[in-house]
Amino acid sequence: MVVYVSKGFSGEITRVEIDPACTPETRMPELVGKIFGPDFDSDEFVLFNVTQEFEYSEGESFAANTHDNDLLLLMNSKSLPHT
Repeated sequence: MVVYVSKGFSGEITRVEIDPACTPETRMPELVGKIFGPDFDSDEFVLFNVTQEFEYSEGESFAANTHDNDLLLLMNSKSLPHT
């Protein structure tokens, strides 16, 4: 499956092939390293599916609600507003 991952709100979008059986947490280190660089801690990032309008939950596979060509938003959770 091919998805597009946005680097926060920067406008930079990367095409990524993913195995639908994988979970976001198993791919997070690779995604963060590829998109933000190796100096970032992948545990501080969250992944949203902008096309389907949801945040990925722990243990949820990409196959559950992700479709080919969906736009995902990868953000550092430290940059999110805290309420």
